[in-house]
Amino acid sequence: MFIVEDLAYWNARALIAQSINYYIFYIASVLQSVLAYMASFIYTPTDFVSEVPIFRVLYIHRSAIVVASLMSTQILLTILLVTLINWIKEYL
Repeated sequence: MFIVEDLAYWNARALIAQSINYYIFYIASVLQSVLAYMASFIYTPTDFVSEVPIFRVLYIHRSAIVVASLMSTQILLTILLVTLINWIKEYL
């Protein structure tokens, strides 16, 4: 009984996902054509960086951004590890 219900549930999910995929691919293709038209005036990555001001700022400060993201990731992973170790100590 439960196996049949489970299979029916997954078949319904697959059917919904299959019907939604058409719309997702259609929207993605429309967005791709719009972005390709907008990017057709940019010939090199340097042109892109020089044309869009926010990307110019990000390009100039890219090393600081990488260092900051690595440090924040390390801090978050350390906090997660300490929390996990404390949780294991409590329940063992």
